[in-house]
Amino acid sequence: MSHAVPKGTPYTWENRCRYTGTFCWWGSTAYSRAGVPGTDTDTGWSLRFFEQVTPRPA
Repeated sequence: MSHAVPKGTPYTWENRCRYTGTFCWWGSTAYSRAGVPGTDTDTGWSLRFFEQVTPRPA
């Protein structure tokens, strides 16, 4: 289980949603970054989440 604020929602502690689900290793994931030393792009492994949102209490 993890928690996060849904996209487009103001980032506050009260706006968190709980997420539950499964995950697996996911290959050929493209990463990019700018303004840091080293190459701007890379490809590697990541965790892929298949999640379900637990609604916030009213």
